Amino acid sequence: MTGELFINGVDVYVQYGVTPLKGTFSELLKPVSTKPPLVVDFDNDDGEEVLFPLEPMPVDARSFNMQIALVADNQYDFHRKKAAFEIFLRDKKFMLYFSKLPDYIYTCYFEECTQYSQLEPFTNRRVSAILNLKLREPNPAARTLNKEDHAYGVIIDDAAANPDLTRCGNADMAKAAVVNELAVQGTLLNGYLKRFRKGTALYYEDGTASILDGSAGDVVTHHPGFYFLVEDVSSTVHKLWVSPYPISGFTKREFTAGCFEAAANNTAAFGVQANALWSVMNTTTVFRGGNNDAANDALQKGFLGKARTVLSRTDFWNYAQRKGTDYGMIDYNTHVALWMLFVTKYATLNSQKAFSATKDTNGYFTGGLGVGVTDVDGTAWNNYNGYYPLVTIGRNLSSGTTDSVSNYTITEFTTGVDEIVAVPSFMGIENPFGHLWEWTQGINIWKQTEAEGNKFLSYIYNNGVYEDTITNKYARYFEFLKIEGWTKNMILGPNADLLASVVNDGASSSTFYCDYYYNSLSAGYRGLWRSGYAASGTFAGLAYASTSNAVSNAFTFLGSRLGFYGRVRPGV
Repeated sequence: MTGELFINGVDVYVQYGVTPLKGTFSELLKPVSTKPPLVVDFDNDDGEEVLFPLEPMPVDARSFNMQIALVADNQYDFHRKKAAFEIFLRDKKFMLYFSKLPDYIYTCYFEECTQYSQLEPFTNRRVSAILNLKLREPNPAARTLNKEDHAYGVIIDDAAANPDLTRCGNADMAKAAVVNELAVQGTLLNGYLKRFRKGTALYYEDGTASILDGSAGDVVTHHPGFYFLVEDVSSTVHKLWVSPYPISGFTKREFTAGCFEAAANNTAAFGVQANALWSVMNTTTVFRGGNNDAANDALQKGFLGKARTVLSRTDFWNYAQRKGTDYGMIDYNTHVALWMLFVTKYATLNSQKAFSATKDTNGYFTGGLGVGVTDVDGTAWNNYNGYYPLVTIGRNLSSGTTDSVSNYTITEFTTGVDEIVAVPSFMGIENPFGHLWEWTQGINIWKQTEAEGNKFLSYIYNNGVYEDTITNKYARYFEFLKIEGWTKNMILGPNADLLASVVNDGASSSTFYCDYYYNSLSAGYRGLWRSGYAASGTFAGLAYASTSNAVSNAFTFLGSRLGFYGRVRPGV
């Protein structure tokens, strides 16, 4: 099932409906044969001379059988998955990883299918088959996970102004962006995720039309988990690694985040009390966004189908909790995870680099996510609708978790002139930066007075833990920079912390991190805004942040995004 078998970093159940059957571990864990020693048999001597040139004895290559099931929702889904899996098997050597055998990885190639059994006839209902695959393991001694072979990443040089990065690690995994591809999208209801079809949010896996209005739950991107490492090659050079495998020294990160900027129900809806937080595409008055003002409902500048704003961080948290104790806002760890997955996929620190739907000549993803909804004129926006949300939710549904950019036209943005903005989607997360600032939980900031210690401290919380004041609930804390400016270097460290350690000094919108860092000097407790808004321009990006606002602050251009911190199970 999901998360059980990975081939070349791909969850083959999610991608192909493939799951291993009983008996597979018996084949895998069978002791391997050693190569025979050198044997000399003299006619005039008793017995034979046995020479062991190496200790321990080298192991021999082996073949083994792996029985799998291939399951699909209907005959069309079955034929599609089966054909794709057959092509996948023919792709030279591949790496088998079983989550129940976390210490081993098996490098193999496909020899033949020794048995095929069709279990159900081809109908519009569930279809499955059993396949017995014969695989060859050329070197059973090479089963240890290591970053060079089983991870990929980028090299970040603090002294290099060019935001484009050098890649490192397994090239094939990087070209496929296997860690990003583990993400799935669907509707989440009471902890059960009904997945969308790969590559589109318009349909569920079973072929039925997706339900996005909230009646089937929240529309989310769920990443079941990846592993990362920040390796300090020197004091100024760092390798950021990601992997689908639990390599020694790596840290696991998983997240479930709303695909859309957060909405709220103004009256009770779908069994949930009023003023709860949602990730839905719903144009009714129940989910009217902005400040819930109905004055412009008949106009595009109104708030139907748009995100909710003018709430404090505390309000957003309370709204989320009305959905249940496992709900919250997007947190700091997810903010960092999105940045890591972007940087290791596109090998650039410039998330506003022009978007490209094609790979480069070497097969790598290239470009960025484009400027995003960041380049509107601030004065014109204020005159248009007072800095309230501009873009309706659900612009990139047809691309699913595939990164994309779509144009959205704001008619009569200024008198007689339309405004076209580009809406990006990253791993199914719409507007991952730009359009609206987003309140973020999982981080509290204490800007101390001289009497308190004269430090700026950031306190980080894991697993959805929330508090507006700093007590003893935090997981860790660190000191950060007191001034603001263009980000030259980040703190990074073992947790890839995304607060600036050096600003300006050659940094700009096109050099180093290419994002700005707002950081007022006034003492007190603060929260973190992420991403920027529609008039941020080149300041914005995935690493753009502001630590200037108290958690009680609320603005027309400030929203949030739903987060879920409970167990996610497969839904039907």
